[in-house]
Formats: sequence, C-alpha cells, structure tokens
Amino acid sequence: MFQGLQGIKKCVAGIDLAGYIPLDFPISRFISKQYTIFTLRKLSYSVISLKVVIRNVMMQFILWSLLLLSMVLSPGEVAPRGIIKVCLSDTYINVSKLYEYCQVPGECGKALESEGLTALVSGTVDYNNVFEHGRYPQLPYEKFFLMDAEGKTVEVLAVSSDNRPIFRKISDARKGGLKQAFVKGIIRGMDAPVMVTCRRWIRLELRDAEDVSFK
Repeated sequence: MFQGLQGIKKCVAGIDLAGYIPLDFPISRFISKQYTIFTLRKLSYSVISLKVVIRNVMMQFILWSLLLLSMVLSPGEVAPRGIIKVCLSDTYINVSKLYEYCQVPGECGKALESEGLTALVSGTVDYNNVFEHGRYPQLPYEKFFLMDAEGKTVEVLAVSSDNRPIFRKISDARKGGLKQAFVKGIIRGMDAPVMVTCRRWIRLELRDAEDVSFK
C-alpha cells in the first residue's frame, strides 16, 4: 500500500497544480481531503435543496391559510344598516331587480356596497329546493330559494332562533295553488367559484317568521 501511494505521488510530482497542493504533500491526505470536500459540497447541495422544498411548502401553507382566513372573515358579515333605496315605502322587487341593484356578480373577496342592507323581494318558492331540518336533519343550515318570472333565483337562509314557523308557512302556502312570496331579508355576500374563477354573489338572511308572507 505504501509503495502504491509513493508511486502515485511520483506520478503527480511533475503535474502543475498551480500551487494548490505542495509537491511534498502526502497523496493519501490529498485524496482524503478531496473526498471530504466532495462530500461537503454534496451535503451542502442537499441542504440547499431541502431549504427550497421547505420554503415552497411554507409558502403554500401561508397562501392556503390566507385563503381560509379570508373565507372565515368574509367581508359580507356586516351589521344590518337600513333598507335599500329601491325598497323604500315597502316596495317589493323581484330577484332580477335585486341583482341589478346590488351589481352582482361582483369581485371575489370584495364586499358589495349593498351588503348589510335590508331588501324586500317577491317571487315564488322553488319547492324542489327547500331544505329544513324536518326533512334534512343532517344539514348545518336551513334555507330555500326564491324565484322570479325571469328564472332568476336567490338563496334565502333562515337564521331565526326557531325556523320551524318559517317552513310551516312555506309548506302551508303550497296548499291551494302556488302563491307569491314576500321576503324581507338582510343582504349577505358570499364568494362562489364560477368555472375557473371566483365571483361575489348575494343571498338573503331571514331572521323572523314575520318577515315572510304569502298572497
């Protein structure tokens, strides 16, 4: 082994190493040093790659956290603050007029000016889309949809302390023919996916059975 190393040393003795390695430097130490440098470089590249992966994961975590936070802290949850102008003097409008006034769909994540205001909307109940705990106890909400003659619909979310009188009214109104429904509700905003994008829509929040009637 010693003779082999001496032979290698003699071979490299005439090579110009540009002053990096003294000619009397033991070749065994040189090989060991080069291997150590290679290993450290490889380890350094691995650490850098790991840092990049961790950074990317953290960025995705932050982005998803912000998205979820924006959904929880939706700008649509504002306090009731009066009635919209077109409904003054107890004037009921249809769903199409409501959408036109509120200028929906709007920009995703941005509250509409009409959010928090009260609207008076008339239409017919879509009885194919009535969801109350009497029939669907597993649902975390109770709601129905109001439809106008133009086919436009708006979601009405029942949020009273006891929603049973609301849905009892809706069920009783179906007897003897379809009747016109009149709903007084607070406009709430919600972000909804549309194809590959997102838009701001609205729904009505119904807080009392006295705020829905039929004629």
